[in-house]
Amino acid sequence: MNVPTLYGIHYSPWSQRARWALEHHRIDFQYREHTPLLGEFALRRHGRAGGIQGRISVPMLVLPEEVLSDSWDIICYADRVGTGASLQTDKSEVANWARRLEPAYDAARRRVTRRTLESRSALTEAAAGTVPRCLAGLSWPAAAIGARFIARKYRFDPKGAGNQETLVEGLEAIREALGDGPFIYGTFSAADMMAASLVTAIQPHTSPSLGPATRAVWTDEELAERFSDLVTWRDTLRAQ
Repeated sequence: MNVPTLYGIHYSPWSQRARWALEHHRIDFQYREHTPLLGEFALRRHGRAGGIQGRISVPMLVLPEEVLSDSWDIICYADRVGTGASLQTDKSEVANWARRLEPAYDAARRRVTRRTLESRSALTEAAAGTVPRCLAGLSWPAAAIGARFIARKYRFDPKGAGNQETLVEGLEAIREALGDGPFIYGTFSAADMMAASLVTAIQPHTSPSLGPATRAVWTDEELAERFSDLVTWRDTLRAQ
């Protein structure tokens, strides 16, 4: 039996929500960490074999019969074939959150890429994942090339502004939709999964694999304080 392989970046909100959906539905899979630029050839090979045209990125789920390279498609797949409570991906109001929050996710990507390039410590931590730790301090320029590669891939200026207002709008939309309830639509759904993953852009979830410099790059102390209710909500949701 061929077990699906999920390629992702462990600290990426897109990869996190795809992995979360597979685990929620108790789907057996193996996980492979993707390294920007260095892992591009293997990713393209899988994508082209699966008939994917245009930009190829993670998360990518390689199945015996197809390849899925969009986190929403992976969530829908898990909802279709997995066990346990439905994530309600067949409901239009739930599916709409994928489109609704994407501008905020894009703003977060721009901000984090820029801040990573400004932090040699974060670049060193990124390099440590691809070379022996004793050489990571000398390999940070390669990680910088990888970060600039991401900027080219998604067509934005890594030195430009991160469009903070768009990120704030996404977080405010989540807060309004939640109200006083634990879920956006009464019961746990993919909408909650995508909303909770966006909170990573201002305050990463506890993870021993996340280095202090990388955590600092992702953390926005001002917004984490402003939206502390969402941080608490996210942590409670993941714990459950």
